Amino acid sequence: MSSKLSIVSLLTLFVLSCNTPEEPTTYILVGDTQGTTYRIKYWGDSLSNYKRGIDSILLEIDTSLSTYLPSSIISRVNEQDSTMVDAFFRAVFTRSVEINKITDGAFDPSVMPLVSAWGFGPKEAPQIDTTLVDSLRSLVGLSRFGIYFSMWKNPQNIKVDTCYLMKTKNEIQLDFNGIAQGYSVDVLASYLENNKVDNYLIEVGGEIKAKGTNSVGKRWLIGIDKPEEHVKKRPLQATIALKDNSIATSGSYRKFYELNGTKYSHTIDPFTGYPVTHSLLSVTVMTEECMSADAFATAFMVMGLKSSKLFLEEHKNLGLEAYFIYSNEKGKHLTYTTPGLEMLLNEDL
Repeated sequence: MSSKLSIVSLLTLFVLSCNTPEEPTTYILVGDTQGTTYRIKYWGDSLSNYKRGIDSILLEIDTSLSTYLPSSIISRVNEQDSTMVDAFFRAVFTRSVEINKITDGAFDPSVMPLVSAWGFGPKEAPQIDTTLVDSLRSLVGLSRFGIYFSMWKNPQNIKVDTCYLMKTKNEIQLDFNGIAQGYSVDVLASYLENNKVDNYLIEVGGEIKAKGTNSVGKRWLIGIDKPEEHVKKRPLQATIALKDNSIATSGSYRKFYELNGTKYSHTIDPFTGYPVTHSLLSVTVMTEECMSADAFATAFMVMGLKSSKLFLEEHKNLGLEAYFIYSNEKGKHLTYTTPGLEMLLNEDL
């Protein structure tokens, strides 16, 4: 499982446009959330500035899904046997279970104890060794969780549904870092659409959803970074012309550390308990739902190129397209693109 990176670059100028009275209004909203940033651009007639509503939604999601907030719901889940969870948590957990089954366990948010042990969680990592890895692997598996519901009446005598998450062992923990930012994008998209916004570009931590066109009537242009380490600027590998779709990128080349000459990637394989060591450097997934794009990008980084290509061939019904960047035995960077994404891609930069 991987912590998410802001690998995808936006090629849209995020400054508030100066419009004449006859022109549609363009809004560009920026802010901080989930330990990263968000950027939203939308335009149209008779629209308002929705930053206050957007910030409120993102704060609610943070208080539900952020492992870096001790008081969040997921932090309480990770500390307790049974925890009442909200609609945000329930939606992400439910979709995580579905994608976990589809990918035969390659996407697994319960890998959190291993993420922490390898030094990529919110707490200081313990001294890692084979014995500890083997022990923590016994905690991995979404089947070790259960959700149950209860009905009760509040003081106003109104029936209320409550949802609880149960764990078979208290040491089991969750980390939604491989899906939460994509989910946040979907929630914000629904909010804008409910406010009659027909043309928008939403980005949270590098995960993106686009609807309609930009203000000059063209597809939204999105850049994919080259997988290069230790660079301040982010040169582009390719661009994607996006419309009415979502993309999410996961990679292993930015968040890592070196110890005794060995490089440890933040992408942890839930099957072995160790950081992945294959040649896949980054993968960008395109599909309608950003939450799904986010989770499948994470899963493909665990699978590696060969298994991911086979998965896409065998699961065409999922509507996934992908762009892979990998290295050969000589260290040269190569790419593979699925046919549905290839027509939207420009690598001639």
